[in-house]
Amino acid sequence: MRFKLIINPIAGGRRGRNFTQSILESLKSLGISFEHEFSRYIGHATEIAKQSARKFDAVVAVGGDGTVNEVVNGIFGYNTPLGILPVGRGNDFFHSLSNNRLIDIILRPFTETKLRMIDVGKINNRYFINVAGVGFDAFVADIAEPIRFLGPIAYLSSALIGLIKNKGFPLNIKIDDKKIDINALLVAIANGKYFGGGMKIAPDASPWDGKFDICLIENASKIEILKTLPKVYKGEHIFHPKVRMMKARSVEIFSPYKFPAEVDGEVFYTDRARLEILPQSMPILVS
Repeated sequence: MRFKLIINPIAGGRRGRNFTQSILESLKSLGISFEHEFSRYIGHATEIAKQSARKFDAVVAVGGDGTVNEVVNGIFGYNTPLGILPVGRGNDFFHSLSNNRLIDIILRPFTETKLRMIDVGKINNRYFINVAGVGFDAFVADIAEPIRFLGPIAYLSSALIGLIKNKGFPLNIKIDDKKIDINALLVAIANGKYFGGGMKIAPDASPWDGKFDICLIENASKIEILKTLPKVYKGEHIFHPKVRMMKARSVEIFSPYKFPAEVDGEVFYTDRARLEILPQSMPILVS
């Protein structure tokens, strides 16, 4: 197989650059046929992926969740396999597939070349394979964007700022055929288990089951949020009385006001969002 590697040169900072270099050297020593190209601006990885989809046997995202998301949006519909080499700070979707980032483990799919069909989510006109979020998480991601190079510190400090400003988000939600009105803290529509740099927002989510796992969290007092937030890292928030977990194939979200939404870390504002799961719609390299 011939692989096209699309590399985000700033993913993971200096550690990410060193890890990327080690990966390239290992691929060469294994005799694997590949070409690589660096993305230069937001959306560039999508452009490269789209140009490469018919020219290579697989297109590989070398970066974090944002890079993976861009590559997915470039190759979706071409039936070109996706590969992931996790060199970003979060690597949340990869964490749903494997807990191991040792080079010999993450390169195994490139020597064994096993494929599996994965579910893909769609929000409005954009595709995603990990988590789409509405409300607090997107609000925090927007605050954190200028300082995201600081890693976990950026998210924690931005979360505190977001908490001070938080008043909740009035949403009308339709989950399959069930209608819910809620003043939400956040709504996470998950294909993978993790988001936000290791938060286990949907412990039972699977990218193979043909359904979203939806986490609805009602707004709460600042003290209650602060007490519950650490529990998200272990998935223990699901036992809180203001948290509801559901499974569904489609979700529609409306609001009289524009609300923040994020897809694999990329933020936008809208007053409506329509999400659907596309079961087993993309091949992915697995070990």
